[in-house]
Amino acid sequence: MPKKLIILLLGLGICLITFFLVNAHMGKTAARQKALSQPIRVIVAKIPIEARTAITAEMLEYKEIPKNYAAPGAATNHRDVLDRISLSPIIAGEQIISAKLIKNAGNVGLPLVIPENKRAVSVQVDSAASVANMVKPGDMVDIVCVVHDWDRTIAILQNVQVLAIDQQVIESSSAPNQSKLNTTVIATFALSLSDAEKLIQASNKGALKLLLRPLNDNSSVISWGATTSKLLPYTAAAPAQAYSVRVINGAQVSSKSL
Repeated sequence: MPKKLIILLLGLGICLITFFLVNAHMGKTAARQKALSQPIRVIVAKIPIEARTAITAEMLEYKEIPKNYAAPGAATNHRDVLDRISLSPIIAGEQIISAKLIKNAGNVGLPLVIPENKRAVSVQVDSAASVANMVKPGDMVDIVCVVHDWDRTIAILQNVQVLAIDQQVIESSSAPNQSKLNTTVIATFALSLSDAEKLIQASNKGALKLLLRPLNDNSSVISWGATTSKLLPYTAAAPAQAYSVRVINGAQVSSKSL
């Protein structure tokens, strides 16, 4: 067999093999693309969902998208997301990802709502503002300490987040057959470790009161506190002392008041 014919047949065989291999690969790719383009129903946020929020059915809706557009771990069943808590904010239309939710929403407790690098510290505070339902979890407050031994009232911490407010009614008696109901309010705040130490020390030195801050007010004010002497706008001046002088004019002597 001529050498040129052998080379021609080998080349033709290689071409045929390459053709079949490419055709098989393209067939698999087309089948894969077809499978990925099949529609799938995923659960998305119907409204914006804040972090640390319990998921309810009203916040969710189904959306049909191509399968290859579904995010890894995207929820496809309401049972997988209801009554769970979001770990981070979810924007409207965003797919609900299981990794962004935490189970057992009712048993999560306080650690979930503590901001990063903060500590939860609870102290007894003056009940006046809290009893009136002025201060609620999530509010920002200034904490003022009234130190009677030093005759001084001063703001010790500013712009502090309230994590929880717990009101307790305690029965106390100061004499036989006499009892009185006292309202005790325990407030829990999110503080850095150093601020938590400061607050605990202040709670042992005096009474704590809360000042409710306006929304979106992050300002800080330098204050040296107030004392009893600062309650009066001015100090009354002592009455002027009267003076008199003797005037001698020749033989005449007289006195004159100044």
